[in-house]
Amino acid sequence: MSARPLQLPEALLGIGGYPGESSDRRGKRRIIVAALILTTPVILLVGVMRLGTGHLWEGIANLAQVSAHLAVLVALQWWPQRFTGVMHWLSGADMLIIALATLAMGGLVASGFNLLWAFVSVMIALIALSRRAAAAWFLVYSVAVIVTVVGKSWLDTGERPESLAVDTTINVAGASLLIFLVMVYFVKQREMFQRQSDDLLNNILPASIAEKLKVESSVIADRYEMATVLFADVVGFTPMTANMDADELVGLLDDIFSTLDSIADEMGLEKIKTVGDEYMVAAGVPEARVDHAHAMARFAIATRDIVGSRDFGGHQIELRIGMHSGPVVAGIIGQAKFSYDLWGDTVNTASRLESFGVPGEIHISRATRDLISDAYECGRRGMVELKGKGETETWFLRGRRTR
Repeated sequence: MSARPLQLPEALLGIGGYPGESSDRRGKRRIIVAALILTTPVILLVGVMRLGTGHLWEGIANLAQVSAHLAVLVALQWWPQRFTGVMHWLSGADMLIIALATLAMGGLVASGFNLLWAFVSVMIALIALSRRAAAAWFLVYSVAVIVTVVGKSWLDTGERPESLAVDTTINVAGASLLIFLVMVYFVKQREMFQRQSDDLLNNILPASIAEKLKVESSVIADRYEMATVLFADVVGFTPMTANMDADELVGLLDDIFSTLDSIADEMGLEKIKTVGDEYMVAAGVPEARVDHAHAMARFAIATRDIVGSRDFGGHQIELRIGMHSGPVVAGIIGQAKFSYDLWGDTVNTASRLESFGVPGEIHISRATRDLISDAYECGRRGMVELKGKGETETWFLRGRRTR
């Protein structure tokens, strides 16, 4: 069963819905409503057939069950926010009616195991309420089984031996089918939530780290001997956005960073995080690669050129970019709202190169320059005083060599 059970019309599945209903409650309500709408006509038909064959009390029990189901649909429509109470009432009404009908037929065996239908009430509680509620209703069901086994027929319902085999077949097959459909629904719901969970985790963490996190409870940390880290920030972002409203500001950043995300994803790089208007990306983590510096150079040039040639919400954007290559430590921090992050002098140096860079330029260290100079033109900037690093020789990455 999907979010649209058996393709029932939306108007029917909307019974009991209300503004602000949670997605979890909505899914539970829709599957219960679908089950009631689909099964009630069948129960009515069986009841009419039983009355026609002289099984008065069994037929009356079926009609009582139909009335209970219709009452539930009406109650859901009139009092949608009392879903929990209505579901308890449904489970209880079905359980009582089926148990009495089973006794009227002569007990559990003589009725062809009619009480199996009552187990559906336990499944309803499991779907619509909670495991604790389902456990309570299972206890009630167990008591009903005992009562119908030891109880004797207290109503004259006519001879049944000739129909016992048919009744047993119908009851076992029908109840089993309903229970099977409920379990299929649960499995599909579990698979859907698992996919959503995996997608969310993969959006937060690198895929390999996400897989490791699922099976490891220990600290996740790795050291990479060589990687390249890049920081980019939007030049003049604070004055540019001083008079923007919240939606416009966030929309502008989303547009810019989504562009960078697309470039990083296309080039197989790992976005680490954004802080304010600053973007951090790495090559060589969490999967080591020998061309980390070259890959990051391609990203830096593409980012500079694409962002510089586009209009973002009526603004011409210019980036200040810094990148450095060296060893890093990577891992997961935090128990709540955890994140994948990098640490080490390489990270600090890349950040300083961005901070002391020039708008529209890609400011790189000598270490990065030495790794990419075979394929990229680099212009020496000279010695720059980097905070916390002192006098440092730096370069500007101009573009790819043409010869």
